[in-house]
This record gives sequence, C-alpha cells and structure tokens, in this order.
Amino acid sequence: MDATAACAERTLDYRPPYDWPAFLRFVRPRAIPGLERVEEDSYHRSGITVRRQPDRDVLIATNAAAPAIPQIHFFFDLDADPRPITAHLAKSRLLKKIVGKHPGLRVPRCWDPFELAIRAMLGQQVTVKGASTLAGRLVTRFGPPEASILAGADLAAIGLPKARAESMRGFARAVCDQRIRLDGAESSQETIGRMCELPGIGPWTANYIAMRALGDPDAFPASDLGLLKAARASSARQLAELAERWRPWRSYAAMYLWESLHDDD
Repeated sequence: MDATAACAERTLDYRPPYDWPAFLRFVRPRAIPGLERVEEDSYHRSGITVRRQPDRDVLIATNAAAPAIPQIHFFFDLDADPRPITAHLAKSRLLKKIVGKHPGLRVPRCWDPFELAIRAMLGQQVTVKGASTLAGRLVTRFGPPEASILAGADLAAIGLPKARAESMRGFARAVCDQRIRLDGAESSQETIGRMCELPGIGPWTANYIAMRALGDPDAFPASDLGLLKAARASSARQLAELAERWRPWRSYAAMYLWESLHDDD
C-alpha cells in the first residue's frame, strides 16, 4: 500500500444519535497498554485513529486499510439502530432518566474476540485499573493475546494466581481445539453454556464476553457489582428477574446502568 492510501481517511456512517463521550469513557480505563489508547476525543490502535466528525453522523478512521473496516464497524457498534433500543428501555422507570440523558449509548464491542475474552478473565475479582495493568504485563511478555501462545504460557509470571492462570490456559486450549467458538459459528447462548463448563468461567465472565466479543445485544452479567449498585438490587437473581423486561436489549441496559454510576459521581 502506498503512503497516500495508508493515510486516507475513511468515513463510516452510523444511525444517530451516538453518545461518543460515553463510549470513550467506558473504553478508556479498559484499554490494553501496548495495544490501544484513548485520548480525549479519539481511539488509537495499530496506527489507526478513529474520531467522530462533530457536524456529521459519521466516524472518521485514519490509516485504516480495507481489512480493518469490519473490525471498526463491530468495535464501535456502528450497525446499531438506537431508536428501537431507547424506545424500549425508556419504558423502564429505572432506566428512563438515564436513557433520556444519554441517547444513543452503544455497546463497546472488541477488536479481537479472543483478546477481549482474555481481558475479561483478567478482570475477574480485580478493579478495572488492576485488570488493565495485568493486561499490559501480558502483552509485554507474550505479545497480543493469541490462543496458540497462551495455551502453554506461564501466565502466573505476570502476577496471576495459579488457579486463574490455569483457567486462562484452559480457555485458550478450548479455543485452539474449537470447543469454544468466538467466530459466530454457534449461537451466543450455546457459547455462553460452553464457556461456563470450563473451570474458572462463570455466568458473569461468559455474559460479559458475549456482550462485547460476540456482539450479543441481549447478554446480561447480572452478578456484576456495578450493575447491582446502579439498579439498587439486593442480588443477582433479583436483577436478572428485573432485566427480563429489558429483553431483547439487555446488553444496552447494562451499558446504561454502568453509565448511571458516572452520573452519580
């Protein structure tokens, strides 16, 4: 590719509205050091910069070759139509206010499904900041997450408990063996079920991976402490029952609940 093609700006349409600040606010603390970074109004990865065009309903991707366009579309949830989503969720007394305050909230997906799954597993029982630190160590030692490499890697060397390291190796082996498919070959529910059969992966992790790596609009990690706090729910079971009313958009409901925690700050 010549220099002119490499620096070309690609215009990517979306259905308005799009809460760009909220999208970046979610992604920024979860960015993996050494792979991606988020600035005030833009996202950067692999030499590609993505920003929103203020006066048009488009994102601008700079240095994005054609093969990266589907990844950008998926990551930024550009195929979503916020109108039916917000109309449905706004019927909820719990969600009505936050939906009105943040119309067009998207679900940040992922650049690479396996990478996102590993990042989710690193986030088990640690803070978002702690998980990002671990992810940075992993990239420094092993490079961008690849199942074939992590299946046999000494993951305890980055500071993981031995049980967590083994569960991540087991997940990587399952992906290598295609017991776990992250390519959409199976339904999200089938994949969630298969993931929950693996040691160290429970409903929270499996549903979070389904939200962001599989693009499931109706996955819901009901045991998430932030969601429980935002919904003022006393248990995961109570929240799961409440969330039944939000189908088929529970992933978006989760984003609205997480965003409401920032509004309460």
